Amino acid sequence: MQAGKKELVHLGYGVKTQMKNGRLRLTIPSTKRWWHLLFLPYAGGVIFFAGIINTLFIFDQLVESINGGQLTPLFWPVFGRFLFGVLVSLVMIYLILWYLTGYYVLEINDKVVRAGRRLMGIDFLGSYDAVPLRRIRFGPVLNIQNRSGLVHTKWSDGGRVWQKNRRTLELDYGLKSFSVLSLAIADDQVRIIKQAIRSHFPTL
Repeated sequence: MQAGKKELVHLGYGVKTQMKNGRLRLTIPSTKRWWHLLFLPYAGGVIFFAGIINTLFIFDQLVESINGGQLTPLFWPVFGRFLFGVLVSLVMIYLILWYLTGYYVLEINDKVVRAGRRLMGIDFLGSYDAVPLRRIRFGPVLNIQNRSGLVHTKWSDGGRVWQKNRRTLELDYGLKSFSVLSLAIADDQVRIIKQAIRSHFPTL
């Protein structure tokens, strides 16, 4: 492996590289879906308002039950909607944080490959053995539903249609290959990442 610089290097299209703890570290920013970022706070406000109403109803029912009363038949449906709203709110918060602060992360050295996501400065990476690794690929993602207006497609091959700007990080060990990370990245970013990897690991 060639000696790398310790400082952060910008390679273009948001892709950055750095030598960290003896590993080549690549970071790729999350795709900024601005329409989602505009819609999610609005939807979150609606869910929050409905959650307040459900919370007041649940609290009133629990107080009445403690005082010897009975729960109305509406209690459990409302409680279920409340839990569902909490779950949806957590997903929406994650999406907002991912769009604003998220990165894909790939770390490689002669012994290990680490891949995953970085959110709010915290890495969530899986580790994989690099000793028998033969190739790192960025495979296309098959578009199961090709409906106009729902999915943007780029090319077809033998009747199969692939999704645009969607790739899976695949580790090829020869007899077996594993998909370890799904990425929403552009072709130019894939090209830059491949060049950075091959400049340090020509066999990959």
